[in-house]
Amino acid sequence: MRAALDASGGNPGRAGHRLSIAAAQVVEHARELVARLLGAPDPSRIVFGPNATFAINTALMAVLQPGDRVVTTSVEHNAVMRPLRQLEAQGVRVEIVPCDSDGRLDLDDLSRALRPGATWLVCTHASNVLGTVLPIDAMVRLAHAAGARVLVDASQTAGCVPLDVAALGVDLVAFTGHKALLGPMGTGGLYIREGL
Repeated sequence: MRAALDASGGNPGRAGHRLSIAAAQVVEHARELVARLLGAPDPSRIVFGPNATFAINTALMAVLQPGDRVVTTSVEHNAVMRPLRQLEAQGVRVEIVPCDSDGRLDLDDLSRALRPGATWLVCTHASNVLGTVLPIDAMVRLAHAAGARVLVDASQTAGCVPLDVAALGVDLVAFTGHKALLGPMGTGGLYIREGL
């Protein structure tokens, strides 16, 4: 961090001077590292922003339309639930699948919720309150089998729990920089699948 602040304090992509170019190189290198960590085949599919909340809000507001039906879980962070509630007031249908007191999700309950025309599954990879890691691979398979796309909130897991976006076939993954990625506060981003 100190080296970045001392040697590349320019604004990336905003000028042609030495500090701006150095800052842009740092950003692109970080994009490549995050893509490699997440198993994203194309680093240009990684978009940086100020945090995971911003990434989640941007994604939800961009992809959801009135009439869509979103399935989510009862252990979601407010960064997911608050925009979903706002979108619900605008005509997006939201169905919450309950988890037990330990944060475990019954996959049969999830499957039933997804079957009748869900357009998106929006879910955390791990609960920020309980620490429970959800079975994301099975959840993604169930969502895809039902024709739903998937947004994963990996704020608690990116950098410490393996997540391969290409192997899973997830559509969107939000992450924060200041937790297990060991980056500074005020960083995060979104993986966006090719074609979305």
